[in-house]
Formats: sequence, C-alpha cells, structure tokens
Amino acid sequence: MSGLCWIVLTALVLLGCLLQPSAVLVAALTVCLLLPLLSWAFLWYIKKHVDFQMETPSVVEKRTPICLHICAKCRFGTRVSGVLRVENLATGECSRIKLRLRREQTVTLQSDFCGCLCCSLEKLRLWDICGVLPLPVLCNASKRILVMPDTFPVEICPDLAPTQAEDCQEYAQDRSGQDRTEQYCLRDYVPGDSLRQIHWKLFAKRGEPVVREAACPVDWSVMLFVDRTRSIATPVQSDAMLEAAVSVAQALTEQGIRFRLCWNEEIIHERQIDQHSQLLDAVADLLSAAGEIPGSTLYLRTCGAPDAGRVIYIGAQPPEDDFLRAAPCKVLLCEDSAACLDAMAQDLRMISWS
Repeated sequence: MSGLCWIVLTALVLLGCLLQPSAVLVAALTVCLLLPLLSWAFLWYIKKHVDFQMETPSVVEKRTPICLHICAKCRFGTRVSGVLRVENLATGECSRIKLRLRREQTVTLQSDFCGCLCCSLEKLRLWDICGVLPLPVLCNASKRILVMPDTFPVEICPDLAPTQAEDCQEYAQDRSGQDRTEQYCLRDYVPGDSLRQIHWKLFAKRGEPVVREAACPVDWSVMLFVDRTRSIATPVQSDAMLEAAVSVAQALTEQGIRFRLCWNEEIIHERQIDQHSQLLDAVADLLSAAGEIPGSTLYLRTCGAPDAGRVIYIGAQPPEDDFLRAAPCKVLLCEDSAACLDAMAQDLRMISWS
C-alpha cells in the first residue's frame, strides 16, 4: 500500500465516521491508524535481519553499459528506498541514483572515463506496510568496478634503456646476461659458444668443456611517475593521463625494460615492474589513486630527488625544478581539451632523449 492510498482511505473512513457514525466505521478507522504503527514496530524487529548485496562485473571497458544488481534479502519483502552513490576515485566524478525496491533492482551504469567506480548504498530506509513511516537502516555493502583505460602503441627508443651498472647488487634469477663478474649458471658447451665462457678448471677436472653463463644485473633506473593530484586535473585530464601511463608502462614491459611505476596519494607509492602480472596489479591500484599534494612536491618532500637514470613524468602541470634537475626527465602534460589524448598519443609514438 502506498502512502497516498493510506491517506485517502483513512480520510474516507474518517469522513464516514463524521457523517454517519457506526461501530464498523470506528473499528475501521482504528485499524487504519494503528496499522502503520504496528507495522513500523515490526520493522524494528526485522531490520537487523535485512542484508543488502550488490553484484556486478569487476572489470569493464570505457563506455560499456554496466549492470549493477542490488538485492535486499528480507523474508518479509519489505519495501526499501535509498540512494546508490557512484564515485570515480580517479576523476572525482560522483553521481547519485534514487532506489525503490521490494527485493531487488538492476541499475545500468556507464563511464566515459577510466578509473575505479566505487558503488555504495546511502540513506536506506525500510517502509511500513502503509508506506508512511520510514525506518533508517545501516548498510555496509559496496562494490568497486575497474574501468580499464584504452591503450595505444608506444615505442621506447633505445636511449631510454639504462646502461647496466658494473656494481649492481641485484641480479635476475630467470635469465642470463652480459655481466661476466657474476655467474648465472654452468652448462655443457655447445658449438658456437665463446671460448672466453669456458670454465677451464672444471674442464680440466671433467675432461669435457663447461660453459659459464654471465649474470644479468637488475636495473630499476627507469622511473615512470604519474601525478595523481585530483585538485589540478579535470576528469578529461585524469582520463588522458591514465591512458598514457598505462600505454607507456605496457610498452616498457613488452620491450623487457624494468622500471619503477610511481604515483602519489597521501604517500608516494612505488612498484617495481618487470612482468605483465605485476603491471596488472599496479594498474588496478593506480586507477583508484588520487592525492591532494602535487606529486613532485610530495616526492621531493618524502623521498628526496629521484634516484633514476631516466624519468618519464605524466601530469597536468609541470613538476618542480628540483625534480626535473635530478635526472633526464621526459615531461608529458595533459591539457583540458577533447583533443588532449590524441595529442599525447602523438607525442608518445616515440619516447627518446636524443
């Protein structure tokens, strides 16, 4: 029963009692007045047993319809009203959708920008059987949806690749390299191997040539820094920055260049990336990141000058001078315009310092 129907029915019964009083009409009026109160009291009993759940895909593409299924689990089928709050943590966009459901409701969402959509339920109320007395109810149900950025091809020029340091303290465990000062493994000689690789002492003992594989130093001197300061970036700029950052990170990974992916929130986050699986985990965190202090300022304040051989900086405003002077830095700025992404994609066709 809707609140309007209850008001009309109660008014008619009251009018009847005034015009032609009778025991039946008085009883009906009593029922009309007591029913909402009794129903509301019953809501106090069952509100602790009401559970809300949301179901939706965890990862979607931009501009793709997203079906969010909301379910109110209550054995008595009580009517529920509330608000679905959807916030893009990367761009700061926030929208609210009114809900009215008996047991379940499906809402269709769509995002034109990449990021992380945080969906939560607010201002939930249970309604009595007459629909006139609401009872607030708490709900902790929430859901996060990653809206993945579109990527475009990026070519990393060889002058970006760091030179291997002779005094490197970390070596790859999964492949050999060119650093003959450290040994990766020993193996049998095969035709074509250099004589300088032969382990002559073992050769003398075994009588068969054994080759010593050189180790591969792990170099993290390439830094990809993404400025995630929300207050200085519009949704268009945030979307363009994330697409550019993921495109560059993907190109570095595919070309076998180890790098550090950094971004700012309340603190500086840094991830060492040398495998595709590590990149996927880092991108999931990057899509939900947003800070208040400019990235280069926070980095200088908490980490000092960048200790990198090469830096790629992606942001909405230039970094501080001390950040730029620390290492060769390629600065890519996003403008607040529809053509911003196309312009960045053109700049990123080839990243080079030469």
